[in-house]
Amino acid sequence: MSPSAAVRTGSGADPIIEAENLRHTYDGRRFALDGVTFTVRRGEVFGLLGRNGAGKSTLIKAMTTLIEPTSGTLRVLGMDPRRDGTRIRNRIGVVQQGESFDFTTVEGNLDVYGMLWGVPRAERRKRREELLARFDLGEIRKRRAFDISGGQKRRVQVAKEFMHDMEILFLDEPTVGLDILMRRTLLDSVRDEVRRGLTV
Repeated sequence: MSPSAAVRTGSGADPIIEAENLRHTYDGRRFALDGVTFTVRRGEVFGLLGRNGAGKSTLIKAMTTLIEPTSGTLRVLGMDPRRDGTRIRNRIGVVQQGESFDFTTVEGNLDVYGMLWGVPRAERRKRREELLARFDLGEIRKRRAFDISGGQKRRVQVAKEFMHDMEILFLDEPTVGLDILMRRTLLDSVRDEVRRGLTV
């Protein structure tokens, strides 16, 4: 992936992600990342564009502390992911494909995620009800995640990240499986959070 394969909107002040000359190889020969340099500022929406295999998911994994780049410098929220992985993970949200508690109900998915983040019960219930309405999940709230459509499951995966307070939200192909209406709902929700200071 090259640094030019990115688009951005907004113009925050403080750098919240800084990458300099990032490289990553899985076998010592082929580079998934090769000299990537960029800065994301607080409150920006920053997008990565590229063909399959260009390194987009690898870069997201590096920024979310799931892998350590082979070389280069990376700082997230002013911290080094190699040393401060837990602190970084406590302040970010990540939406990837295939993430849900399939044997739990839709509302149970939101509750479990809120509990994992230590959200108090009253606040958890309030957020759950808001998110069920916002993402049009109310009618299927009692159904188990394995028994809903791919598009509905995708909405659950996105909604659960909003159960906790975060400073950065990472989205890996968030609109896959969503119809036009739900794509708009998702993007509108993200824009609302960006206005409140979230970086995406």
